[in-house]
Amino acid sequence: REHVKQAKGVLIMPRLVKGAFLFGLEGGNGVLFVRDENTEVWSEPAFYETSTASFGLQAGAESSEAVLVVQTVKGIESLLSNSFKLGGDVSAAVGTKGSGMEGSTSANLGKDFVTYSRSKGLFAGASFEGASIRTRDDLNKTYYGSAVRPSDIVLVRNIQANPSSKQLRDAVVTAAGGK
Repeated sequence: REHVKQAKGVLIMPRLVKGAFLFGLEGGNGVLFVRDENTEVWSEPAFYETSTASFGLQAGAESSEAVLVVQTVKGIESLLSNSFKLGGDVSAAVGTKGSGMEGSTSANLGKDFVTYSRSKGLFAGASFEGASIRTRDDLNKTYYGSAVRPSDIVLVRNIQANPSSKQLRDAVVTAAGGK
């Protein structure tokens, strides 16, 4: 919770599916909320997807939930420009309990993101990976009723709020102790 209180943004991935035997793939969809630096008010959600390819000493399959806490403005900027990262990950999951924590950096080599996850399945390994986080323009268009970019939603905020996200947005606001 301390990280969320200081966060510039939060990317919530409610379901990520991963499978690997030496080579691995992972993917899922989620929503990004961004806090306005001046007013402290959180944005409406922007839809994203992530995919990861990896190679290493790894085997198994797992399903996880993840929250990517964006710590810096540069982290938000990298998400708005369809970021790509290289990094390493160590994780383990057995049955319904698992954990993983990963720190990622963008080009400025600072701690831009902290990721928290909860996993189910049977998976263990250490790997080198390449991940892509991309906008889901099709979902944003469907959800808001017109073609909008993530920057329209989280920065400019020139969209009509959709009441379907109120409960999730309120949970983010409560966790961050803000507006």
